Amino acid sequence: MPNYDGLALKKILEMESDGELLLPNFQRDFVWERSDQKQLIASYLIDIPIGSILLVEDKKGQYASRKLCFTENSSTIHKEEIQCQYLLDGQQRVSTLKSVFIDFWKEDWLQVLNKTYHKLRNRWFIKVKFEYDENDSNWLGLQWLKWDEAILKKCEPQDLIDQIHEEKIFETQTNKWFHPGFPEFYMSEKITPEESLEVEENHAAKQDILNQIISEKSVSDGLIPLYIVFDDNDDLLTQILNKIANKRADKLEALYKNNEKKLKYIFSDNRSIHKKLGDYDSGDSDIIQAWASLKAKWVEGVKTYLSSLKKQEIAVTTLDKSEINRAISVFEYMNKQGVTLDAFDLIVARAAVDNKHGISLREELVQNFNNEYKIPSKLKPPALKKLNEWHPTFFGIFEKDNINSSTQQVFINVLALNSYFNSSESIDKAYEGLKTEHIKSKTAIDLKSDEINSNFNPTLNGLKRAFAFFQFKLGCSKITDISYRLMLLPIAFFLQEDEIWSDEESLNKLEYWYWVSLLSDSFRDDKQQRVIDDIISLYEWLFEESNNPFNDRYKKVLAVDGWSDKNTLIQNDKNISAHSSIKNGLLSFILSQTPYDLLPISYKQKKLTTIDFTDLEIQDGEFNSFGYVHNIEKGKDILIRRNIHHIAPINSLNFWDKNDDDIRNNKDHKYNSPLNLTIISQISNNRIRDKKLNDYIKNIDSKSLQSHYINKEYLENIENDESYLRFLESRFNSIRGKVMSHLDDLVPSH
Repeated sequence: MPNYDGLALKKILEMESDGELLLPNFQRDFVWERSDQKQLIASYLIDIPIGSILLVEDKKGQYASRKLCFTENSSTIHKEEIQCQYLLDGQQRVSTLKSVFIDFWKEDWLQVLNKTYHKLRNRWFIKVKFEYDENDSNWLGLQWLKWDEAILKKCEPQDLIDQIHEEKIFETQTNKWFHPGFPEFYMSEKITPEESLEVEENHAAKQDILNQIISEKSVSDGLIPLYIVFDDNDDLLTQILNKIANKRADKLEALYKNNEKKLKYIFSDNRSIHKKLGDYDSGDSDIIQAWASLKAKWVEGVKTYLSSLKKQEIAVTTLDKSEINRAISVFEYMNKQGVTLDAFDLIVARAAVDNKHGISLREELVQNFNNEYKIPSKLKPPALKKLNEWHPTFFGIFEKDNINSSTQQVFINVLALNSYFNSSESIDKAYEGLKTEHIKSKTAIDLKSDEINSNFNPTLNGLKRAFAFFQFKLGCSKITDISYRLMLLPIAFFLQEDEIWSDEESLNKLEYWYWVSLLSDSFRDDKQQRVIDDIISLYEWLFEESNNPFNDRYKKVLAVDGWSDKNTLIQNDKNISAHSSIKNGLLSFILSQTPYDLLPISYKQKKLTTIDFTDLEIQDGEFNSFGYVHNIEKGKDILIRRNIHHIAPINSLNFWDKNDDDIRNNKDHKYNSPLNLTIISQISNNRIRDKKLNDYIKNIDSKSLQSHYINKEYLENIENDESYLRFLESRFNSIRGKVMSHLDDLVPSH
């Protein structure tokens, strides 16, 4: 019979390190994106169950196997006749946690790095702040230097997402303090020859020097490394936490040394010092000791919490080797998707208490989203002027006839925000007190029935308009095309207002905000706080006619080093790759400009729009108001599909000394540069995907290529790596030039 138990994470990772836990080679590769990894980390940090893993007991050598986090080529196939356990389910989760908490690059880091899956070449951190607004997350208690485990029990994973930070590890960036090659770099480049000789044979002295510099740089960046948390030697972690506490204490003292009430709150656990706080003297020995005690308690509390992560248990189901035939059934049962309970369900149930409509809030949303919605002509691009009907369902907001999770979440965000504003004394006070908590699920869950129902219609109206705005103006065919879903929130919130929805200048400002935010690095970190700050700035810009508050972002559009600049997007440096948000943003921008499909010259040319890729079935050969198909296969209904097309196909780029499949599968390779990608219809892609470069280019109209910002001359002359890079550079210049001119048209006076 299967054994059901729990094992501490550290024990699981020790078993894996000692060769007692192996990953059989029939398991798939590591595929989780960094966003999936971050979500798991957030759940683990607050002890939210992350699901059970499935093991089978057997002997080494029964299956070819490998170590977690590493490719097959890095594995050693064990043949010893000794017992071990094979991991049948849970690879993505356990590999992620191993990469977070175990520093497996300590020795021979370059060799180990090259064997590590690309998606696991990261260092993970807890991000801290030293200056706080009242609405900032305070889950570590740093705001007042008061560690309180009870705060963690109230947190949801989403509360921590913006405080979890990753840094990619690139081979050549050894000057970064978190890089596994930094110790060697620092000892050879940054210390004097005399110091080098002194510590050459003294490992402890060398480690002291490194701990000192790493802790200083870590605190300067506001980052607590998670990869040192499981170390038996906690000297570095202690140094970092002490320096964080010192820095925050200095900030608190500077802010509140003349505020007796705040000081009494800070020292609420040390009442003996209260009598000295009215006439505050920073040099008083008792006050110095009070600060030291406060800092020490916070450091000890956080250290204890971080240490407890080692002992946190993961549910484990273990099968005996004789039960291996049952593994598939157990696996299928463990991975069967049950009916989950979420915040949206609770809000629906709460709304029903005082619902006068006779149907549930969920049913009312479904009905409204299925109804036709009139789109102002100024919102439609010229290619869609004939569009007579539009439904919110065109935006891909349903899944199996129910509202999908992305739509539910943005509904919750807008509902919570509306409820906050409608309960405020005045609009000015509402904006003055706006916090991240006002957009969170737990705020919406706490709403009363009448608050939910009274804010339902404005929320619904804002969402319908936002979906249309994203589809007609921002190049997104579906809600899942939006890189940062939180960016829906400000647009839905402001488009509730008829004066914004009907004013072209206001719509242009919202579009401008979206592009300059997406194509810079504005939503790279602290997304929830960014949204709140931007709602306030947009209000002042839209209603109070303040100066453009996003001019600095304009200057950073497609120009942020290591994020969105030309070198990053070309992906010629194997140590730098484009972020998915920028890749998707460029594709959306191109589609928003309604380029021509890449059809042979003999075909009727048609401009592409987001509506063409809404998963709507339309009759072959028809060209109606919401899509098109080409008259190719008579008598069949065809579902139009969006394809991401490689402009220069791999079969024509035979100058790289690598297997084509390896290149295709490596997202960081220059072949997969966003500058070599564009969106076309599946019908077009089917007709050109197997052709050589020059064979398909000669049959494509020049204006079609130009509409995708493709320079035909550079494309035709790709003969080697150098000419391929020239093509990518020319396309970057064309796209960025168009983006900047479009922004200038939207807000001429910026």
